[in-house]
Amino acid sequence: MKSISRILQDSYVENLISHYRKVWGSNYHLLKFDKGPIEKFPDKFQIIEFSPQGSKNYWIYATVGMSFYFPKQPIELHIFSPTKERGLLEILYSVVHFHWYERQLNLLHIVNFGKGWIKSSACSYGLIQLPYIDGPAVEIFNFEPYEVHCYWLLPITENERDFKKKYGFDSLVEIFEKKQINYIDPNRNSLV
Repeated sequence: MKSISRILQDSYVENLISHYRKVWGSNYHLLKFDKGPIEKFPDKFQIIEFSPQGSKNYWIYATVGMSFYFPKQPIELHIFSPTKERGLLEILYSVVHFHWYERQLNLLHIVNFGKGWIKSSACSYGLIQLPYIDGPAVEIFNFEPYEVHCYWLLPITENERDFKKKYGFDSLVEIFEKKQINYIDPNRNSLV
């Protein structure tokens, strides 16, 4: 598996955190998950947790090092939460593990969380999409010679996943926009 060299990983982490801070502020913590096959994760891999700040009344959890492997199409992911949710560490670690060892993920792919996004949420899948909330300011992270894409992992329901498979991404987004999806409500009903 191709990877960013261990020598560059320190610099990558430092620069990616700086990139995130420019958009999401300086109130953050670096977190590690301590269950499952964590020995398969590089020491430098972690999750960054941003608490609500300014107009963002939600928590943000983002990967730091998902791009250590597959540097030809490097991506990082972030997910929002209405509350502080350490359960999102497990989801993000699982998604990254899947990306590294099962199937390489990218824009518009859907992943199965294996459980509700938050507690008993019906949103048990994640749609990898452009970060519409923060735009290009967060999406593009340049780490020479790599252009890393920082995508939004939007929690969706099984019905929404099936709809996207049948009718396509644009049709699903059209419904989300028309019905004004509340992307930080874990108790929201399926919009399809």
